[in-house]
Order: sequence, then C-alpha cells, then structure tokens
Amino acid sequence: MPTPVIESAEGGQHVEWSETFHAFLFRAGIYLKRFWWILIITVAAGVLLQKWKLRDAKPIYLSSGEMTPGMQVFANTGTSAGASEIVSNYWGQQIHFLQEPSLFQTAYDNAMAQDSKYERIKPSVTTAADLILNTNVLSLRVTGSDRDFTKAFLDAWMEAFLRERKLKRDQAMQSLYLQLTGEAQQYQDDEKKVNDELSEFLSTKQIASVETAQALAADVEKNMRDAAYAVYSYRNQLIPLLLPTPLPAEVKAGAEKTPGANMQTTAANAANADDVAYPWDEQKFKDYIGDNKDHLEGTDTDITDRELLSHGLLPLDPKYEEAKKQLSLFQARYKELATGLGEAHPKIEEVKLQIFTTEIALQEMRLQRVDALKHVRIGLINELKVSEDAKKLYEGQNNDYLEIMKKINAFKVQINQDHDRSTNLLQGSKSLEESLHLAQEMLYVLQPASEPITQMPDQAKLITQGAMVGLAGGIVLIFLLGMLDGRVLSVEDLSQRFDEPMLGVIPMQKRVNGQVELLKHNDQRQMFAESCRNIRSSLLYMDRQGQRPRIIMLTSSMPSEGKSTLSSNLAITLGFAASRTLLVDADMRRGQLHKRFGLKNDVGLAEHIGAGVPLEQVIQPTTSENLDFISCGKYPTQPGELLMSDRFRDTIQTLRQRYDFVVFDSPPILLTDDAASFATRSDAVIFVVRAGYTRMRQVRSSLESLHRRGVNVYGMVVNFIDHREPGYYTYRYYDYYSYRTESPDKKKERSA
Repeated sequence: MPTPVIESAEGGQHVEWSETFHAFLFRAGIYLKRFWWILIITVAAGVLLQKWKLRDAKPIYLSSGEMTPGMQVFANTGTSAGASEIVSNYWGQQIHFLQEPSLFQTAYDNAMAQDSKYERIKPSVTTAADLILNTNVLSLRVTGSDRDFTKAFLDAWMEAFLRERKLKRDQAMQSLYLQLTGEAQQYQDDEKKVNDELSEFLSTKQIASVETAQALAADVEKNMRDAAYAVYSYRNQLIPLLLPTPLPAEVKAGAEKTPGANMQTTAANAANADDVAYPWDEQKFKDYIGDNKDHLEGTDTDITDRELLSHGLLPLDPKYEEAKKQLSLFQARYKELATGLGEAHPKIEEVKLQIFTTEIALQEMRLQRVDALKHVRIGLINELKVSEDAKKLYEGQNNDYLEIMKKINAFKVQINQDHDRSTNLLQGSKSLEESLHLAQEMLYVLQPASEPITQMPDQAKLITQGAMVGLAGGIVLIFLLGMLDGRVLSVEDLSQRFDEPMLGVIPMQKRVNGQVELLKHNDQRQMFAESCRNIRSSLLYMDRQGQRPRIIMLTSSMPSEGKSTLSSNLAITLGFAASRTLLVDADMRRGQLHKRFGLKNDVGLAEHIGAGVPLEQVIQPTTSENLDFISCGKYPTQPGELLMSDRFRDTIQTLRQRYDFVVFDSPPILLTDDAASFATRSDAVIFVVRAGYTRMRQVRSSLESLHRRGVNVYGMVVNFIDHREPGYYTYRYYDYYSYRTESPDKKKERSA
C-alpha cells in the first residue's frame, strides 16, 4: 500500500500518517467486500473444529496449591557471606522458573514413578502459576486427565521447584566460596612474593633488615645536620675576616640581621644554614677566597687595631694599649712645643725621638697581631673546607637512604594491602562455608496440592475461541489474497510504479442499462463532468512538446475498462470548448460507439479504408455541438492491416486539416496488435486504467508493448475511482461550487 508523502516548507518530506491510516481502512473495506465469503468459511471452520473436539471431550481435574516467602536470607560482603535472592521482579522470575520445560519434565517423571499404572494411561497435565492480587502468595494450578496423577504431579512440581532452587543456591554459594578462597590465596602469594622482593632488595644494599635500614637512615640524617651546623658556624666566623674594609652597606646590614646569638640554631635549622644563615652568595664567597688567597696568607699591615679588635678574634694587649696612649701623649706634646720652639730645639728633637721609638714598638706589636690573625684565617678556612666536605658526604648518603626508605615503604604498603585483602576474603569464605550448612530457603509450601475438582470443558468459551481464531485467520487470508491480487486501487499505485504522467481520474458512476450515460449540457453529475473537463484541460494547456496534440488515441489493457465511454465524453467536452472535434470508432473488431450516439453503422471507417468510400459519406453529425462521428463500419477480416495502410495515413492527414481534434477509440493493447500499431501515427496516446479491475502486470505489459514501438504515452487516466478513497474526498464539494440549472424534464414536471 503506498504511503502518502508530504513535501514540507523546508524542502524535506514527511509521512502523512492520518492519510496512510485512512487509505488502509479504505483498502481493507475493498478487500472485505471482495472476499467476504472467506470470513464465513474460516469462522464456520473454527466453530466446527471446536464442536468436533467437544464431541469426544473428557472431564478434566483441577488441583491447586500455594507457596509463600519463608526465612529472609542475608548477604554481607564484609566479614560474613550468604545467599541472596535477586529481588528485581522477584515473582516474575519465580513464575518463569516454574514454567521451565526441564522442571516440568522432572516433576512429570517423579509423578509417573509413583504408580506403575501411569505408564499405561500416559496422563496429560497443564500448569499455571500466578501471584494472588495484593499478596505475596504464589498460586499454583494443575489440570490433568487423571485425578490421582494431577494431585501427585502438583506435589512433585512444588517439590522439584524447591529442590532445584536449593541446588542452584548451593551451586552459586559453592562457586562463590571457591572464588573467594582462590582470590585469598592469590593475595597471599602476592604478599609472599613482595616479601621476597623486599629481602632481595635489602641484601643488595647490604642491610640486614628494615629496622637496620631505618636506624642507619636516622644516623646519617643526624650526621648531615651536625655537619651542616658546623659549616654554618665556621662561615659566620670566617666571613667577617674576608670582607673588604670598610664593610659594604648591604653586607653590613645583612650581618646586623644575623647576630652572633642566632648562630646557636637547632640541629634541624642548621641543616638549612646554606640558605638562611648569611645574606651573601656561596659562589661569591668562594670567588673571594680564590681572588685574595695571597693576600690572606701574606702579612697584612693595613689592618688597624680597631679592625683587629672588632673581629673579636684577638684579645686586648695592655702593653699595646699603653704604647698607643704614650704615642698620643708624645704627639700632643710635639704640637704644643712646635707652636713656640723651632724644629732644631732639643726638646722637640727629644719628643720626635720618643714618637719614633713608640711607633716602632707599636708597628712590631701590629705585625705580631696580624700574623696571629693570618693563622686564625687559615685555620678557619681549613676547618670550613673539612666541614663542607663532610656535609656533602652526608647529604649524598642521606639521599641514598631516602630512596632506600621510599622503596622499602612501597614494599610495606603493598604487603599490608595484600595481607588485609587475603584476611577479609578468608573471613568471608569461612562465613560462606558455614552458611552452606544452614537452611536459607526463601519459599515454602503454604498449601500442598488440594483434592482435584472435576471440571467439564466450557463449550461456549471454546466455540467463541474457535470463532475468533477463524475470524482472525480469515482476515489474514483476505489481506494476503488482497496483496497478491495486484489490481490497481488508487492513483498512487500507478504513480509510484510508472513514469507516465497522470492526466486525471474519473469517479465511479451509476450505470443505466449497463452503461454510463454520456455528458450533456447542464449535466447534474458535477464530479463526473469536472473530471472529464480536467482531462480536456490537460490536452489543451499541458503541452509538453511545444505543439498541441490533435490526433488523440485512447486505449487500455483489457476490455471493459471504460475506454469507449471516456473517448466519447472527452470528445463531447472538446466540442463544448468550441473545438471542431471528430470521434472515430477505430475498434473494427467490436466497435459499439454508434449505439451510444444512436447513429447508423452501414458505412464507417472499415469501408472508407478498405472500399474507398469518401469521408463525406462516413462522417455523421451528432446531437452534441461541434462533434462529428465515424463508426467502425462492418467488421473486416484484417483490421490491423487497414490501420497500417497508406490510405489510412492519408485519411489522418485530411482529418487533421478539417478538425481541431480527432479522438480515436482503439482496441485493447493486450488482445490485438491493432492499437499498438496505430499508436505510432497519433499525436498523443492516453492510456486508460480501471480501478479495482485492471491488474498491475497488465498495465506494465501494455506500456512495454507501446514503448517497444517507440510510442510515448501522453498520460494515464484512472477510471471508475471510488470518490470515498483518500485523496479524492474533495470531489464531494463540487456540488457546493457548481451553478445548477433545471433540466427540461424537471421544468415540465414543475409546470405540470
């Protein structure tokens, strides 16, 4: 069935489902009208089959039982474990499990084994299980052909169900137990493997144990901190001796920010003395020592007493201090005497000698102190170098032990994790092993199998079921036959399968004496008249070749498709449009158009072509305006040869000059070769298809026959369309928009 597809405003397509449903109902009505008798046969067959079954029906026996939840089972993934039901759709799962064929067969075999007579009678049973509304009670029902076996089977069914549930539970728990123990053993093996790796790692580092490694790491860390503090102390003593004189402002400010009291830092702070103990750069310090090596090791006579004392490295010398005081007194005495006495005065000479002698003594004392300071510098430099080497050594050792401890800690973490996991899994498996010996059944039998109740088959129900099955089967059969029928039912059937354009559709009309009446002025069949005018408009205005077709042939696949009626009405509507029109009955085998117009058939097309009768003798006027008619004439023996003759070709040319349109009614395509041969001489071929009558394969064969002769079909017309079909309901409104005039008959009736 074609699906209506609507073009959207955006250029896409969408399916019009309401139209699809309407079309489906329409087709269903057609199929039911055509094959209604199949429903009667299938329904009767279903009822008779059920009646035949009831004739030999025997009583059946019904036994029922009930099951309900029992003790709640548990599940714990921590230190204990057990079996747990899957609660999602719990009762649905139980009912499905009860209906399993394997469980049914097990229960049946167990019931059969209870009595040997069952082997002889082979009783049959059917089962049903459902949940009682608003309860947690499962109702089980068994119907069977034998009273005792029905009850025995129900008991065996419930017993097999509980036993199978317990077996599945134990299997699941046993599988879980093996899984837990296996995983626990795997973690134990991993723990042992990591312990072995740790021992191997310690042996490569020549460490006896983890505790030994920790103690060694602590000792190295302490030594590193002590060495760092020693470096810090020697630097703070040495740096003031190595700075230029006078001190730079920024260095002096840094020294003031690091007083001697702060040198007594803790061992932890001493480890970072390189970065925070003094404000100068390490490399600058080393560069200074290298640049001033000779100066530091030589005798520096420019160091003043104030500088020596400011370092705090040499004690005060009373003699040296006394000599400086004496020098000051002598210098003051010299200035006093020089103001009044000359340079050659004996007193001035005496004072100058005293000053010289005192300065010599002070210089000797300074040299001695400078020499002592030089040794102090050299000693501090040596001690600083030793401390720095020790600090670097301990730092390297500490880094090594930090890496060792990091690796050891990683081993310990992995060992602890494997140990904890294996312990938890072993506890869970132990709890699960204990629960295997406990009864944890979720369901138990609330009511065992009851005594069977005798029941007779419900005749009304069975007959109704048979009728419904027969009705459903009949509907399916009807639609299958409809799908296989292949008749054209709608325009979509053709447009979706063939490329030929659709010129129009002709709605279904009532017949009078077996024929559809021809159109006339003020025809009251508005829908029918407008359909014929629509085809006329297609010929007048839908010009595809740049030239209006004048020689028009109408044909079809088979007889009785309305081709002759459409030819006549098309010619009449062309005459209504003030066009000189000629209708020619070219069916020289069974032509009957002269009867439709009430004209003679003494001479016609056959006599004109075969005997040379002039056109003026064969053309007959009709009662319709602007319309003439040529009948088929006496039926010739070889009509096909006449239509292919040169005289007929000349006749067509003559008619083309006399008339605006010449409409030929030709024979069906599939019955004769006349139409297919004549079609090559026409300007336009209109192919007529009758809805509900013509089959799709007939249309295809006819079009292929025309295409093989090089004939292009101008368009197709679907005849006898039911206007109630989806897509044609707008024809119902033609009466609303049409202007009606009274027919002469009605005028006579009104005047009378």
